[in-house]
Amino acid sequence: MSFAIEIVIKAPMDIVCDYIIEDEKIKEWNTFIIENRYPSNMDKENPRVGDKYITVQKVGKKIFEVEVEILEY
Repeated sequence: MSFAIEIVIKAPMDIVCDYIIEDEKIKEWNTFIIENRYPSNMDKENPRVGDKYITVQKVGKKIFEVEVEILEY
């Protein structure tokens, strides 16, 4: 199953990037997130196209673990 969300945010790129990269800032706007699990070989501070990690999110009473791939950066 594939699921995608696309949104245009009118703000400076460096600020937007902080809010989609830093887990603590993600939690400010994404109320579903429990945690993100990153592989040891991923440089979380400098993500690259093709990097993958697992996001754990709770929607209602269900917990979902989903693989995320960075498609553009």
